[in-house]
Amino acid sequence: MAIQTRKIKDIAQALVQTAQGQDAVAEVVRSVHLVGQSVKTHRRFLAEYADATIPLDTRRHALIETFEKSVHPLVLNTLCIMQEGGVLKDFGVFAAAVVNNAQSLAEHYEIHVTSAVPLTPEERSDLSAILKGKFGGTQHLHEDTDESILGGMVITVGDWTFDASVKGKITRLKQALSVAA
Repeated sequence: MAIQTRKIKDIAQALVQTAQGQDAVAEVVRSVHLVGQSVKTHRRFLAEYADATIPLDTRRHALIETFEKSVHPLVLNTLCIMQEGGVLKDFGVFAAAVVNNAQSLAEHYEIHVTSAVPLTPEERSDLSAILKGKFGGTQHLHEDTDESILGGMVITVGDWTFDASVKGKITRLKQALSVAA
């Protein structure tokens, strides 16, 4: 299993390095996320493409037909390589390795923003510009809404978190008051 995991991580690293050479890291990461969403939505999806009882040419044709119009060509080629190598079933490991390599090799950041209400296009653009100034590189913004934070937002990039939510401010105020009492 360790050899297979190493092989998958090597494939992910090669994909990111190739994408970096083509200035396509952000597009490649978005494509990997798109495939990941398909995998989550259709649980049997990868099993069918990885089923060795079905001829490889048939599986490859199905894989290409499914993704050729929606994912970056580098990602599609990589999926075919993984299919041929019998490691497509471990797509989750691959996707995580792509994200890690994108950040470490190409300064691409996965940014998670939780706000009480959906961001407007202007807020999204302003936030993206601010985060680009802080982290540099390219970024992929994941947005979630959670009314329980009451207002503001929570931004997470890797292990860095900035909590500018009303709920977070209230929690910090309560803590400060309990320490002072």
